[in-house]
Amino acid sequence: MKMPRLRFSILAMLILIGVVSMGLAYWQQTLAWESAQQRFQKIVIEGENVRPTAQQIESIERYIRNYPELSLREGAVVWATHYGTTELVRNMLAAGANPNKDEDDGLVFPIHHAVQRNLLEMVEALIDAGADIEARGIHRVTNVQDVTPLHVSALDGNIRMCDLLLKRGADLEAVYGKPRPDSTWSPRTSDWVNSTSASNTVLHAAVIGGDPETVEFLLDQGAVSVASNQLVTPYDIAQYIRRRYEDDENQAQAYDEIIALLETKTDVVSGP
Repeated sequence: MKMPRLRFSILAMLILIGVVSMGLAYWQQTLAWESAQQRFQKIVIEGENVRPTAQQIESIERYIRNYPELSLREGAVVWATHYGTTELVRNMLAAGANPNKDEDDGLVFPIHHAVQRNLLEMVEALIDAGADIEARGIHRVTNVQDVTPLHVSALDGNIRMCDLLLKRGADLEAVYGKPRPDSTWSPRTSDWVNSTSASNTVLHAAVIGGDPETVEFLLDQGAVSVASNQLVTPYDIAQYIRRRYEDDENQAQAYDEIIALLETKTDVVSGP
């Protein structure tokens, strides 16, 4: 009579242990999820303008692997392209994250971050996911606005990135800046480097960037030297910047090369 009661007690205990274990596991998962959300919020959203540590980046990568839905949080992909790895960005995009900027991200696009970091594979992943290759954003270093990714790579003197973007369909004739019909230019008053009214071309951007090889590459790709709406050609810009570098031998030599390229490979040299 006692044995069946003992077996029942053991069975009940096993069931109780199972229920408690399941509850504990659920509680631990809930705590882990809440902790991940809080940490993600602090590092990515609240700390968007603070450079994260390597440990923090690794934490975000782990959170995205365990909780892919965090990829959909506003600003997540922008942060990842600014600070994270290509693998992190790929994982976010695979989870359905927006490859373009979110509404509140201002002038910051993920593709602009990736281009400025010279991460070719990250740029490829963004384009494959639907990133706008003609997105108008900002160049982080110079604060030049209204620039496409191709303008950014030209300003940075990054031939490989220029080549990638052109092969993926970037517009070589795109201009940055909003036309202003009454604008005029003079070497003493011009602000064509970061002007929002200069209507500079990709070739203008490359000349401003100051890398002769990039200028030559773009010319070989068909870039045309034309005057901006401020009546400034790439040659005008090169001449002006060259004068500023009279005491800098390396920069002066670079602009001498750029001027020679423009003189020999373009039809339009100086503006009217």
